[in-house]
Amino acid sequence: MIYAALSLIYVWLMGGFKVQALFDAVYDDALFMKLAGHILNGAWLGPYDVLTLVRVPASTRSSCNPHDSLGMPVVTLQAGLYAGACLTFCIALKPALKTRWPLAVLFAVLLFNPANGSPQRIVRDFVYASQSIFVLACAIGAFVRRDRSIGVVAGWLCGCGFFLGWMAITREDGIWILPPLLAMTIFFFVRLTGTSTRQRMWRAALFLAIPTLLQVGIVAGVSLVNLRTYGGFVETEFTAREFNDAYGALLRVAPEQDVGRVPVSRATRQRLYPLSPAFRELQPALENPNNGWVCRTGYAGYECLLVAENEIPGTWFIWALRDAASSAGMHRSLPASREYYARLAREINAACDAGHLTCLPPRSGFAPPLGLDTIPQVGESVRAALEYVAQFRLASPAAHASLPSSPASLSQMAALRVFLDDTLPFQDQTETGATQVSGWAVSASSDLTLSVQSGLGEPQTANITTLASPDVAAYLSGQYGRPVAFADRARFFLTTSCAQACQIVLSGPNQPPTTFPIVNAGQRLEDAGILGYLDTVVAVPPTSILWRQHDHWKLRVLSDIQSVYQFGAERLAQLALIALVIGGALMFTKQRDSVADGWLACIALGIGLFCRILVVALVDATSFRAVNYLYLSPGYPLLLAVSGVALIGVFRSAITAWFTRGTSSVNSTKIEP
Repeated sequence: MIYAALSLIYVWLMGGFKVQALFDAVYDDALFMKLAGHILNGAWLGPYDVLTLVRVPASTRSSCNPHDSLGMPVVTLQAGLYAGACLTFCIALKPALKTRWPLAVLFAVLLFNPANGSPQRIVRDFVYASQSIFVLACAIGAFVRRDRSIGVVAGWLCGCGFFLGWMAITREDGIWILPPLLAMTIFFFVRLTGTSTRQRMWRAALFLAIPTLLQVGIVAGVSLVNLRTYGGFVETEFTAREFNDAYGALLRVAPEQDVGRVPVSRATRQRLYPLSPAFRELQPALENPNNGWVCRTGYAGYECLLVAENEIPGTWFIWALRDAASSAGMHRSLPASREYYARLAREINAACDAGHLTCLPPRSGFAPPLGLDTIPQVGESVRAALEYVAQFRLASPAAHASLPSSPASLSQMAALRVFLDDTLPFQDQTETGATQVSGWAVSASSDLTLSVQSGLGEPQTANITTLASPDVAAYLSGQYGRPVAFADRARFFLTTSCAQACQIVLSGPNQPPTTFPIVNAGQRLEDAGILGYLDTVVAVPPTSILWRQHDHWKLRVLSDIQSVYQFGAERLAQLALIALVIGGALMFTKQRDSVADGWLACIALGIGLFCRILVVALVDATSFRAVNYLYLSPGYPLLLAVSGVALIGVFRSAITAWFTRGTSSVNSTKIEP
């Protein structure tokens, strides 16, 4: 009952979050939504283009909200999935820890992990953290029940394989989960009792084979669907051999001068164009300074702060390469793209083998070359990631609204509102609903400030975002034969609690206030030196005041919970490290059987935590800044799991050892008649 009650409280609190979709994130949120829409419509991933097969299908499906079939928002489904993972973990450990209330405490500590709700975007990482716990929990469940019937062990291993397969088709970086599973296999073999060596080896092989076969089967099933739909037996194009070979060939070429976090520098590309006709076809798009990927003077993008001017950062190059190939017509179909990347790999490798370029040994894949000079950088990134997880550095809990980047994305967002269960960031929203408007307005005399008022002139609550508008600037420049001042930031998107007879008020330092009535889309304004146009006007369904008050109260509670974790998690981890040392010492005493299973489970979980941090640190040191709570999302519950199991298991064993020693002493004393 305690587990059910805690789970219900957790799911209810998580309802304070609302799933946010950034519709201008065309390679992330917007792509997930697009592909998910195709899946829901029974069209698999939709028509083939350069982005169709760059995301594994479970990541898009996990972004969906089957609201029409299950009747609950996606945030509730995510919270329920995580609660199930925590419950599975505690059930798996029960034979090893042999305790009741401490396990309930561990469940609560894992369950209310604040990282699972920060932030709530249409991304894969929240599901990924739950999958990680499921995989390791099922492996531990099989390990601690190793001496039971083969059916019991196989049941846990089937669960491990299912979630391992699901994990494999959610993200592409799941290699970090393999070392802890391998460690569990070794522990399984060593700790088996009452069987011959051959039987122990057979069971250990089964421990490894069942999850592996299930994972391979799930991935193969996805690949078969892609073969039937697009003509290629691939999970994604990022796992296709041809693309890996082409990218690896590009990374082979040694740069004349090292450019940090830039996989293929501009100078390297210039050396490659004359030697590879396939690569030369990408030159017009790849070297276009306005292609959106090249860091330029005055561009304050997150990644461009770390690289030199006119370079393409590591986090962007893979997308820039594919965009350029698409512009050159290489992504007409999946077979055509695979043939192109195979040709690109052959030509670059041939130039390397002929000595026309200074190259590293042949390679395939996206991992950048590592040298001795990168070891200090990797070490620093490992330290930063450890601190990030141990100190629970997270964004503050908030209910964000989705953001469109264009009138088209606004229309898409309105159509998918029930799909997103998105809400507006207004505490005073009433049951009359609200209005969302996109459009543009420009005054040649000054920059404009926007506000909203009712038909009676009363100010109304509004959330207003201004957007870049190169299209408006180009349009007005063509109309008037000259550039129009302030036209490059003329677009706006606003959400207002005003539901009817609303007006946009436009004003500026040199511009008297002018009203623009919100009536319908396609409306124009030409008044007092202001030009304007409304692209879309969308009515938002009403939300009750009472529900909104509860919503904000939940966020305050979640914020307080986050503060507790930020204060206590690092201290808990330090105590757990001491407990692990004590447990290691007990492994060499007569009490090793009482501590071994819990201690070995901790070691496996610790290996998983370190491997996840190491993968993130390698990316951070060589390609792009990856030390953030999104990429580290599986690390937070693993840290809590290691700490909890170490403290419960080792301290219980230490107490048992103390009392057993006293009992043995009494029993060994002879009493004369």
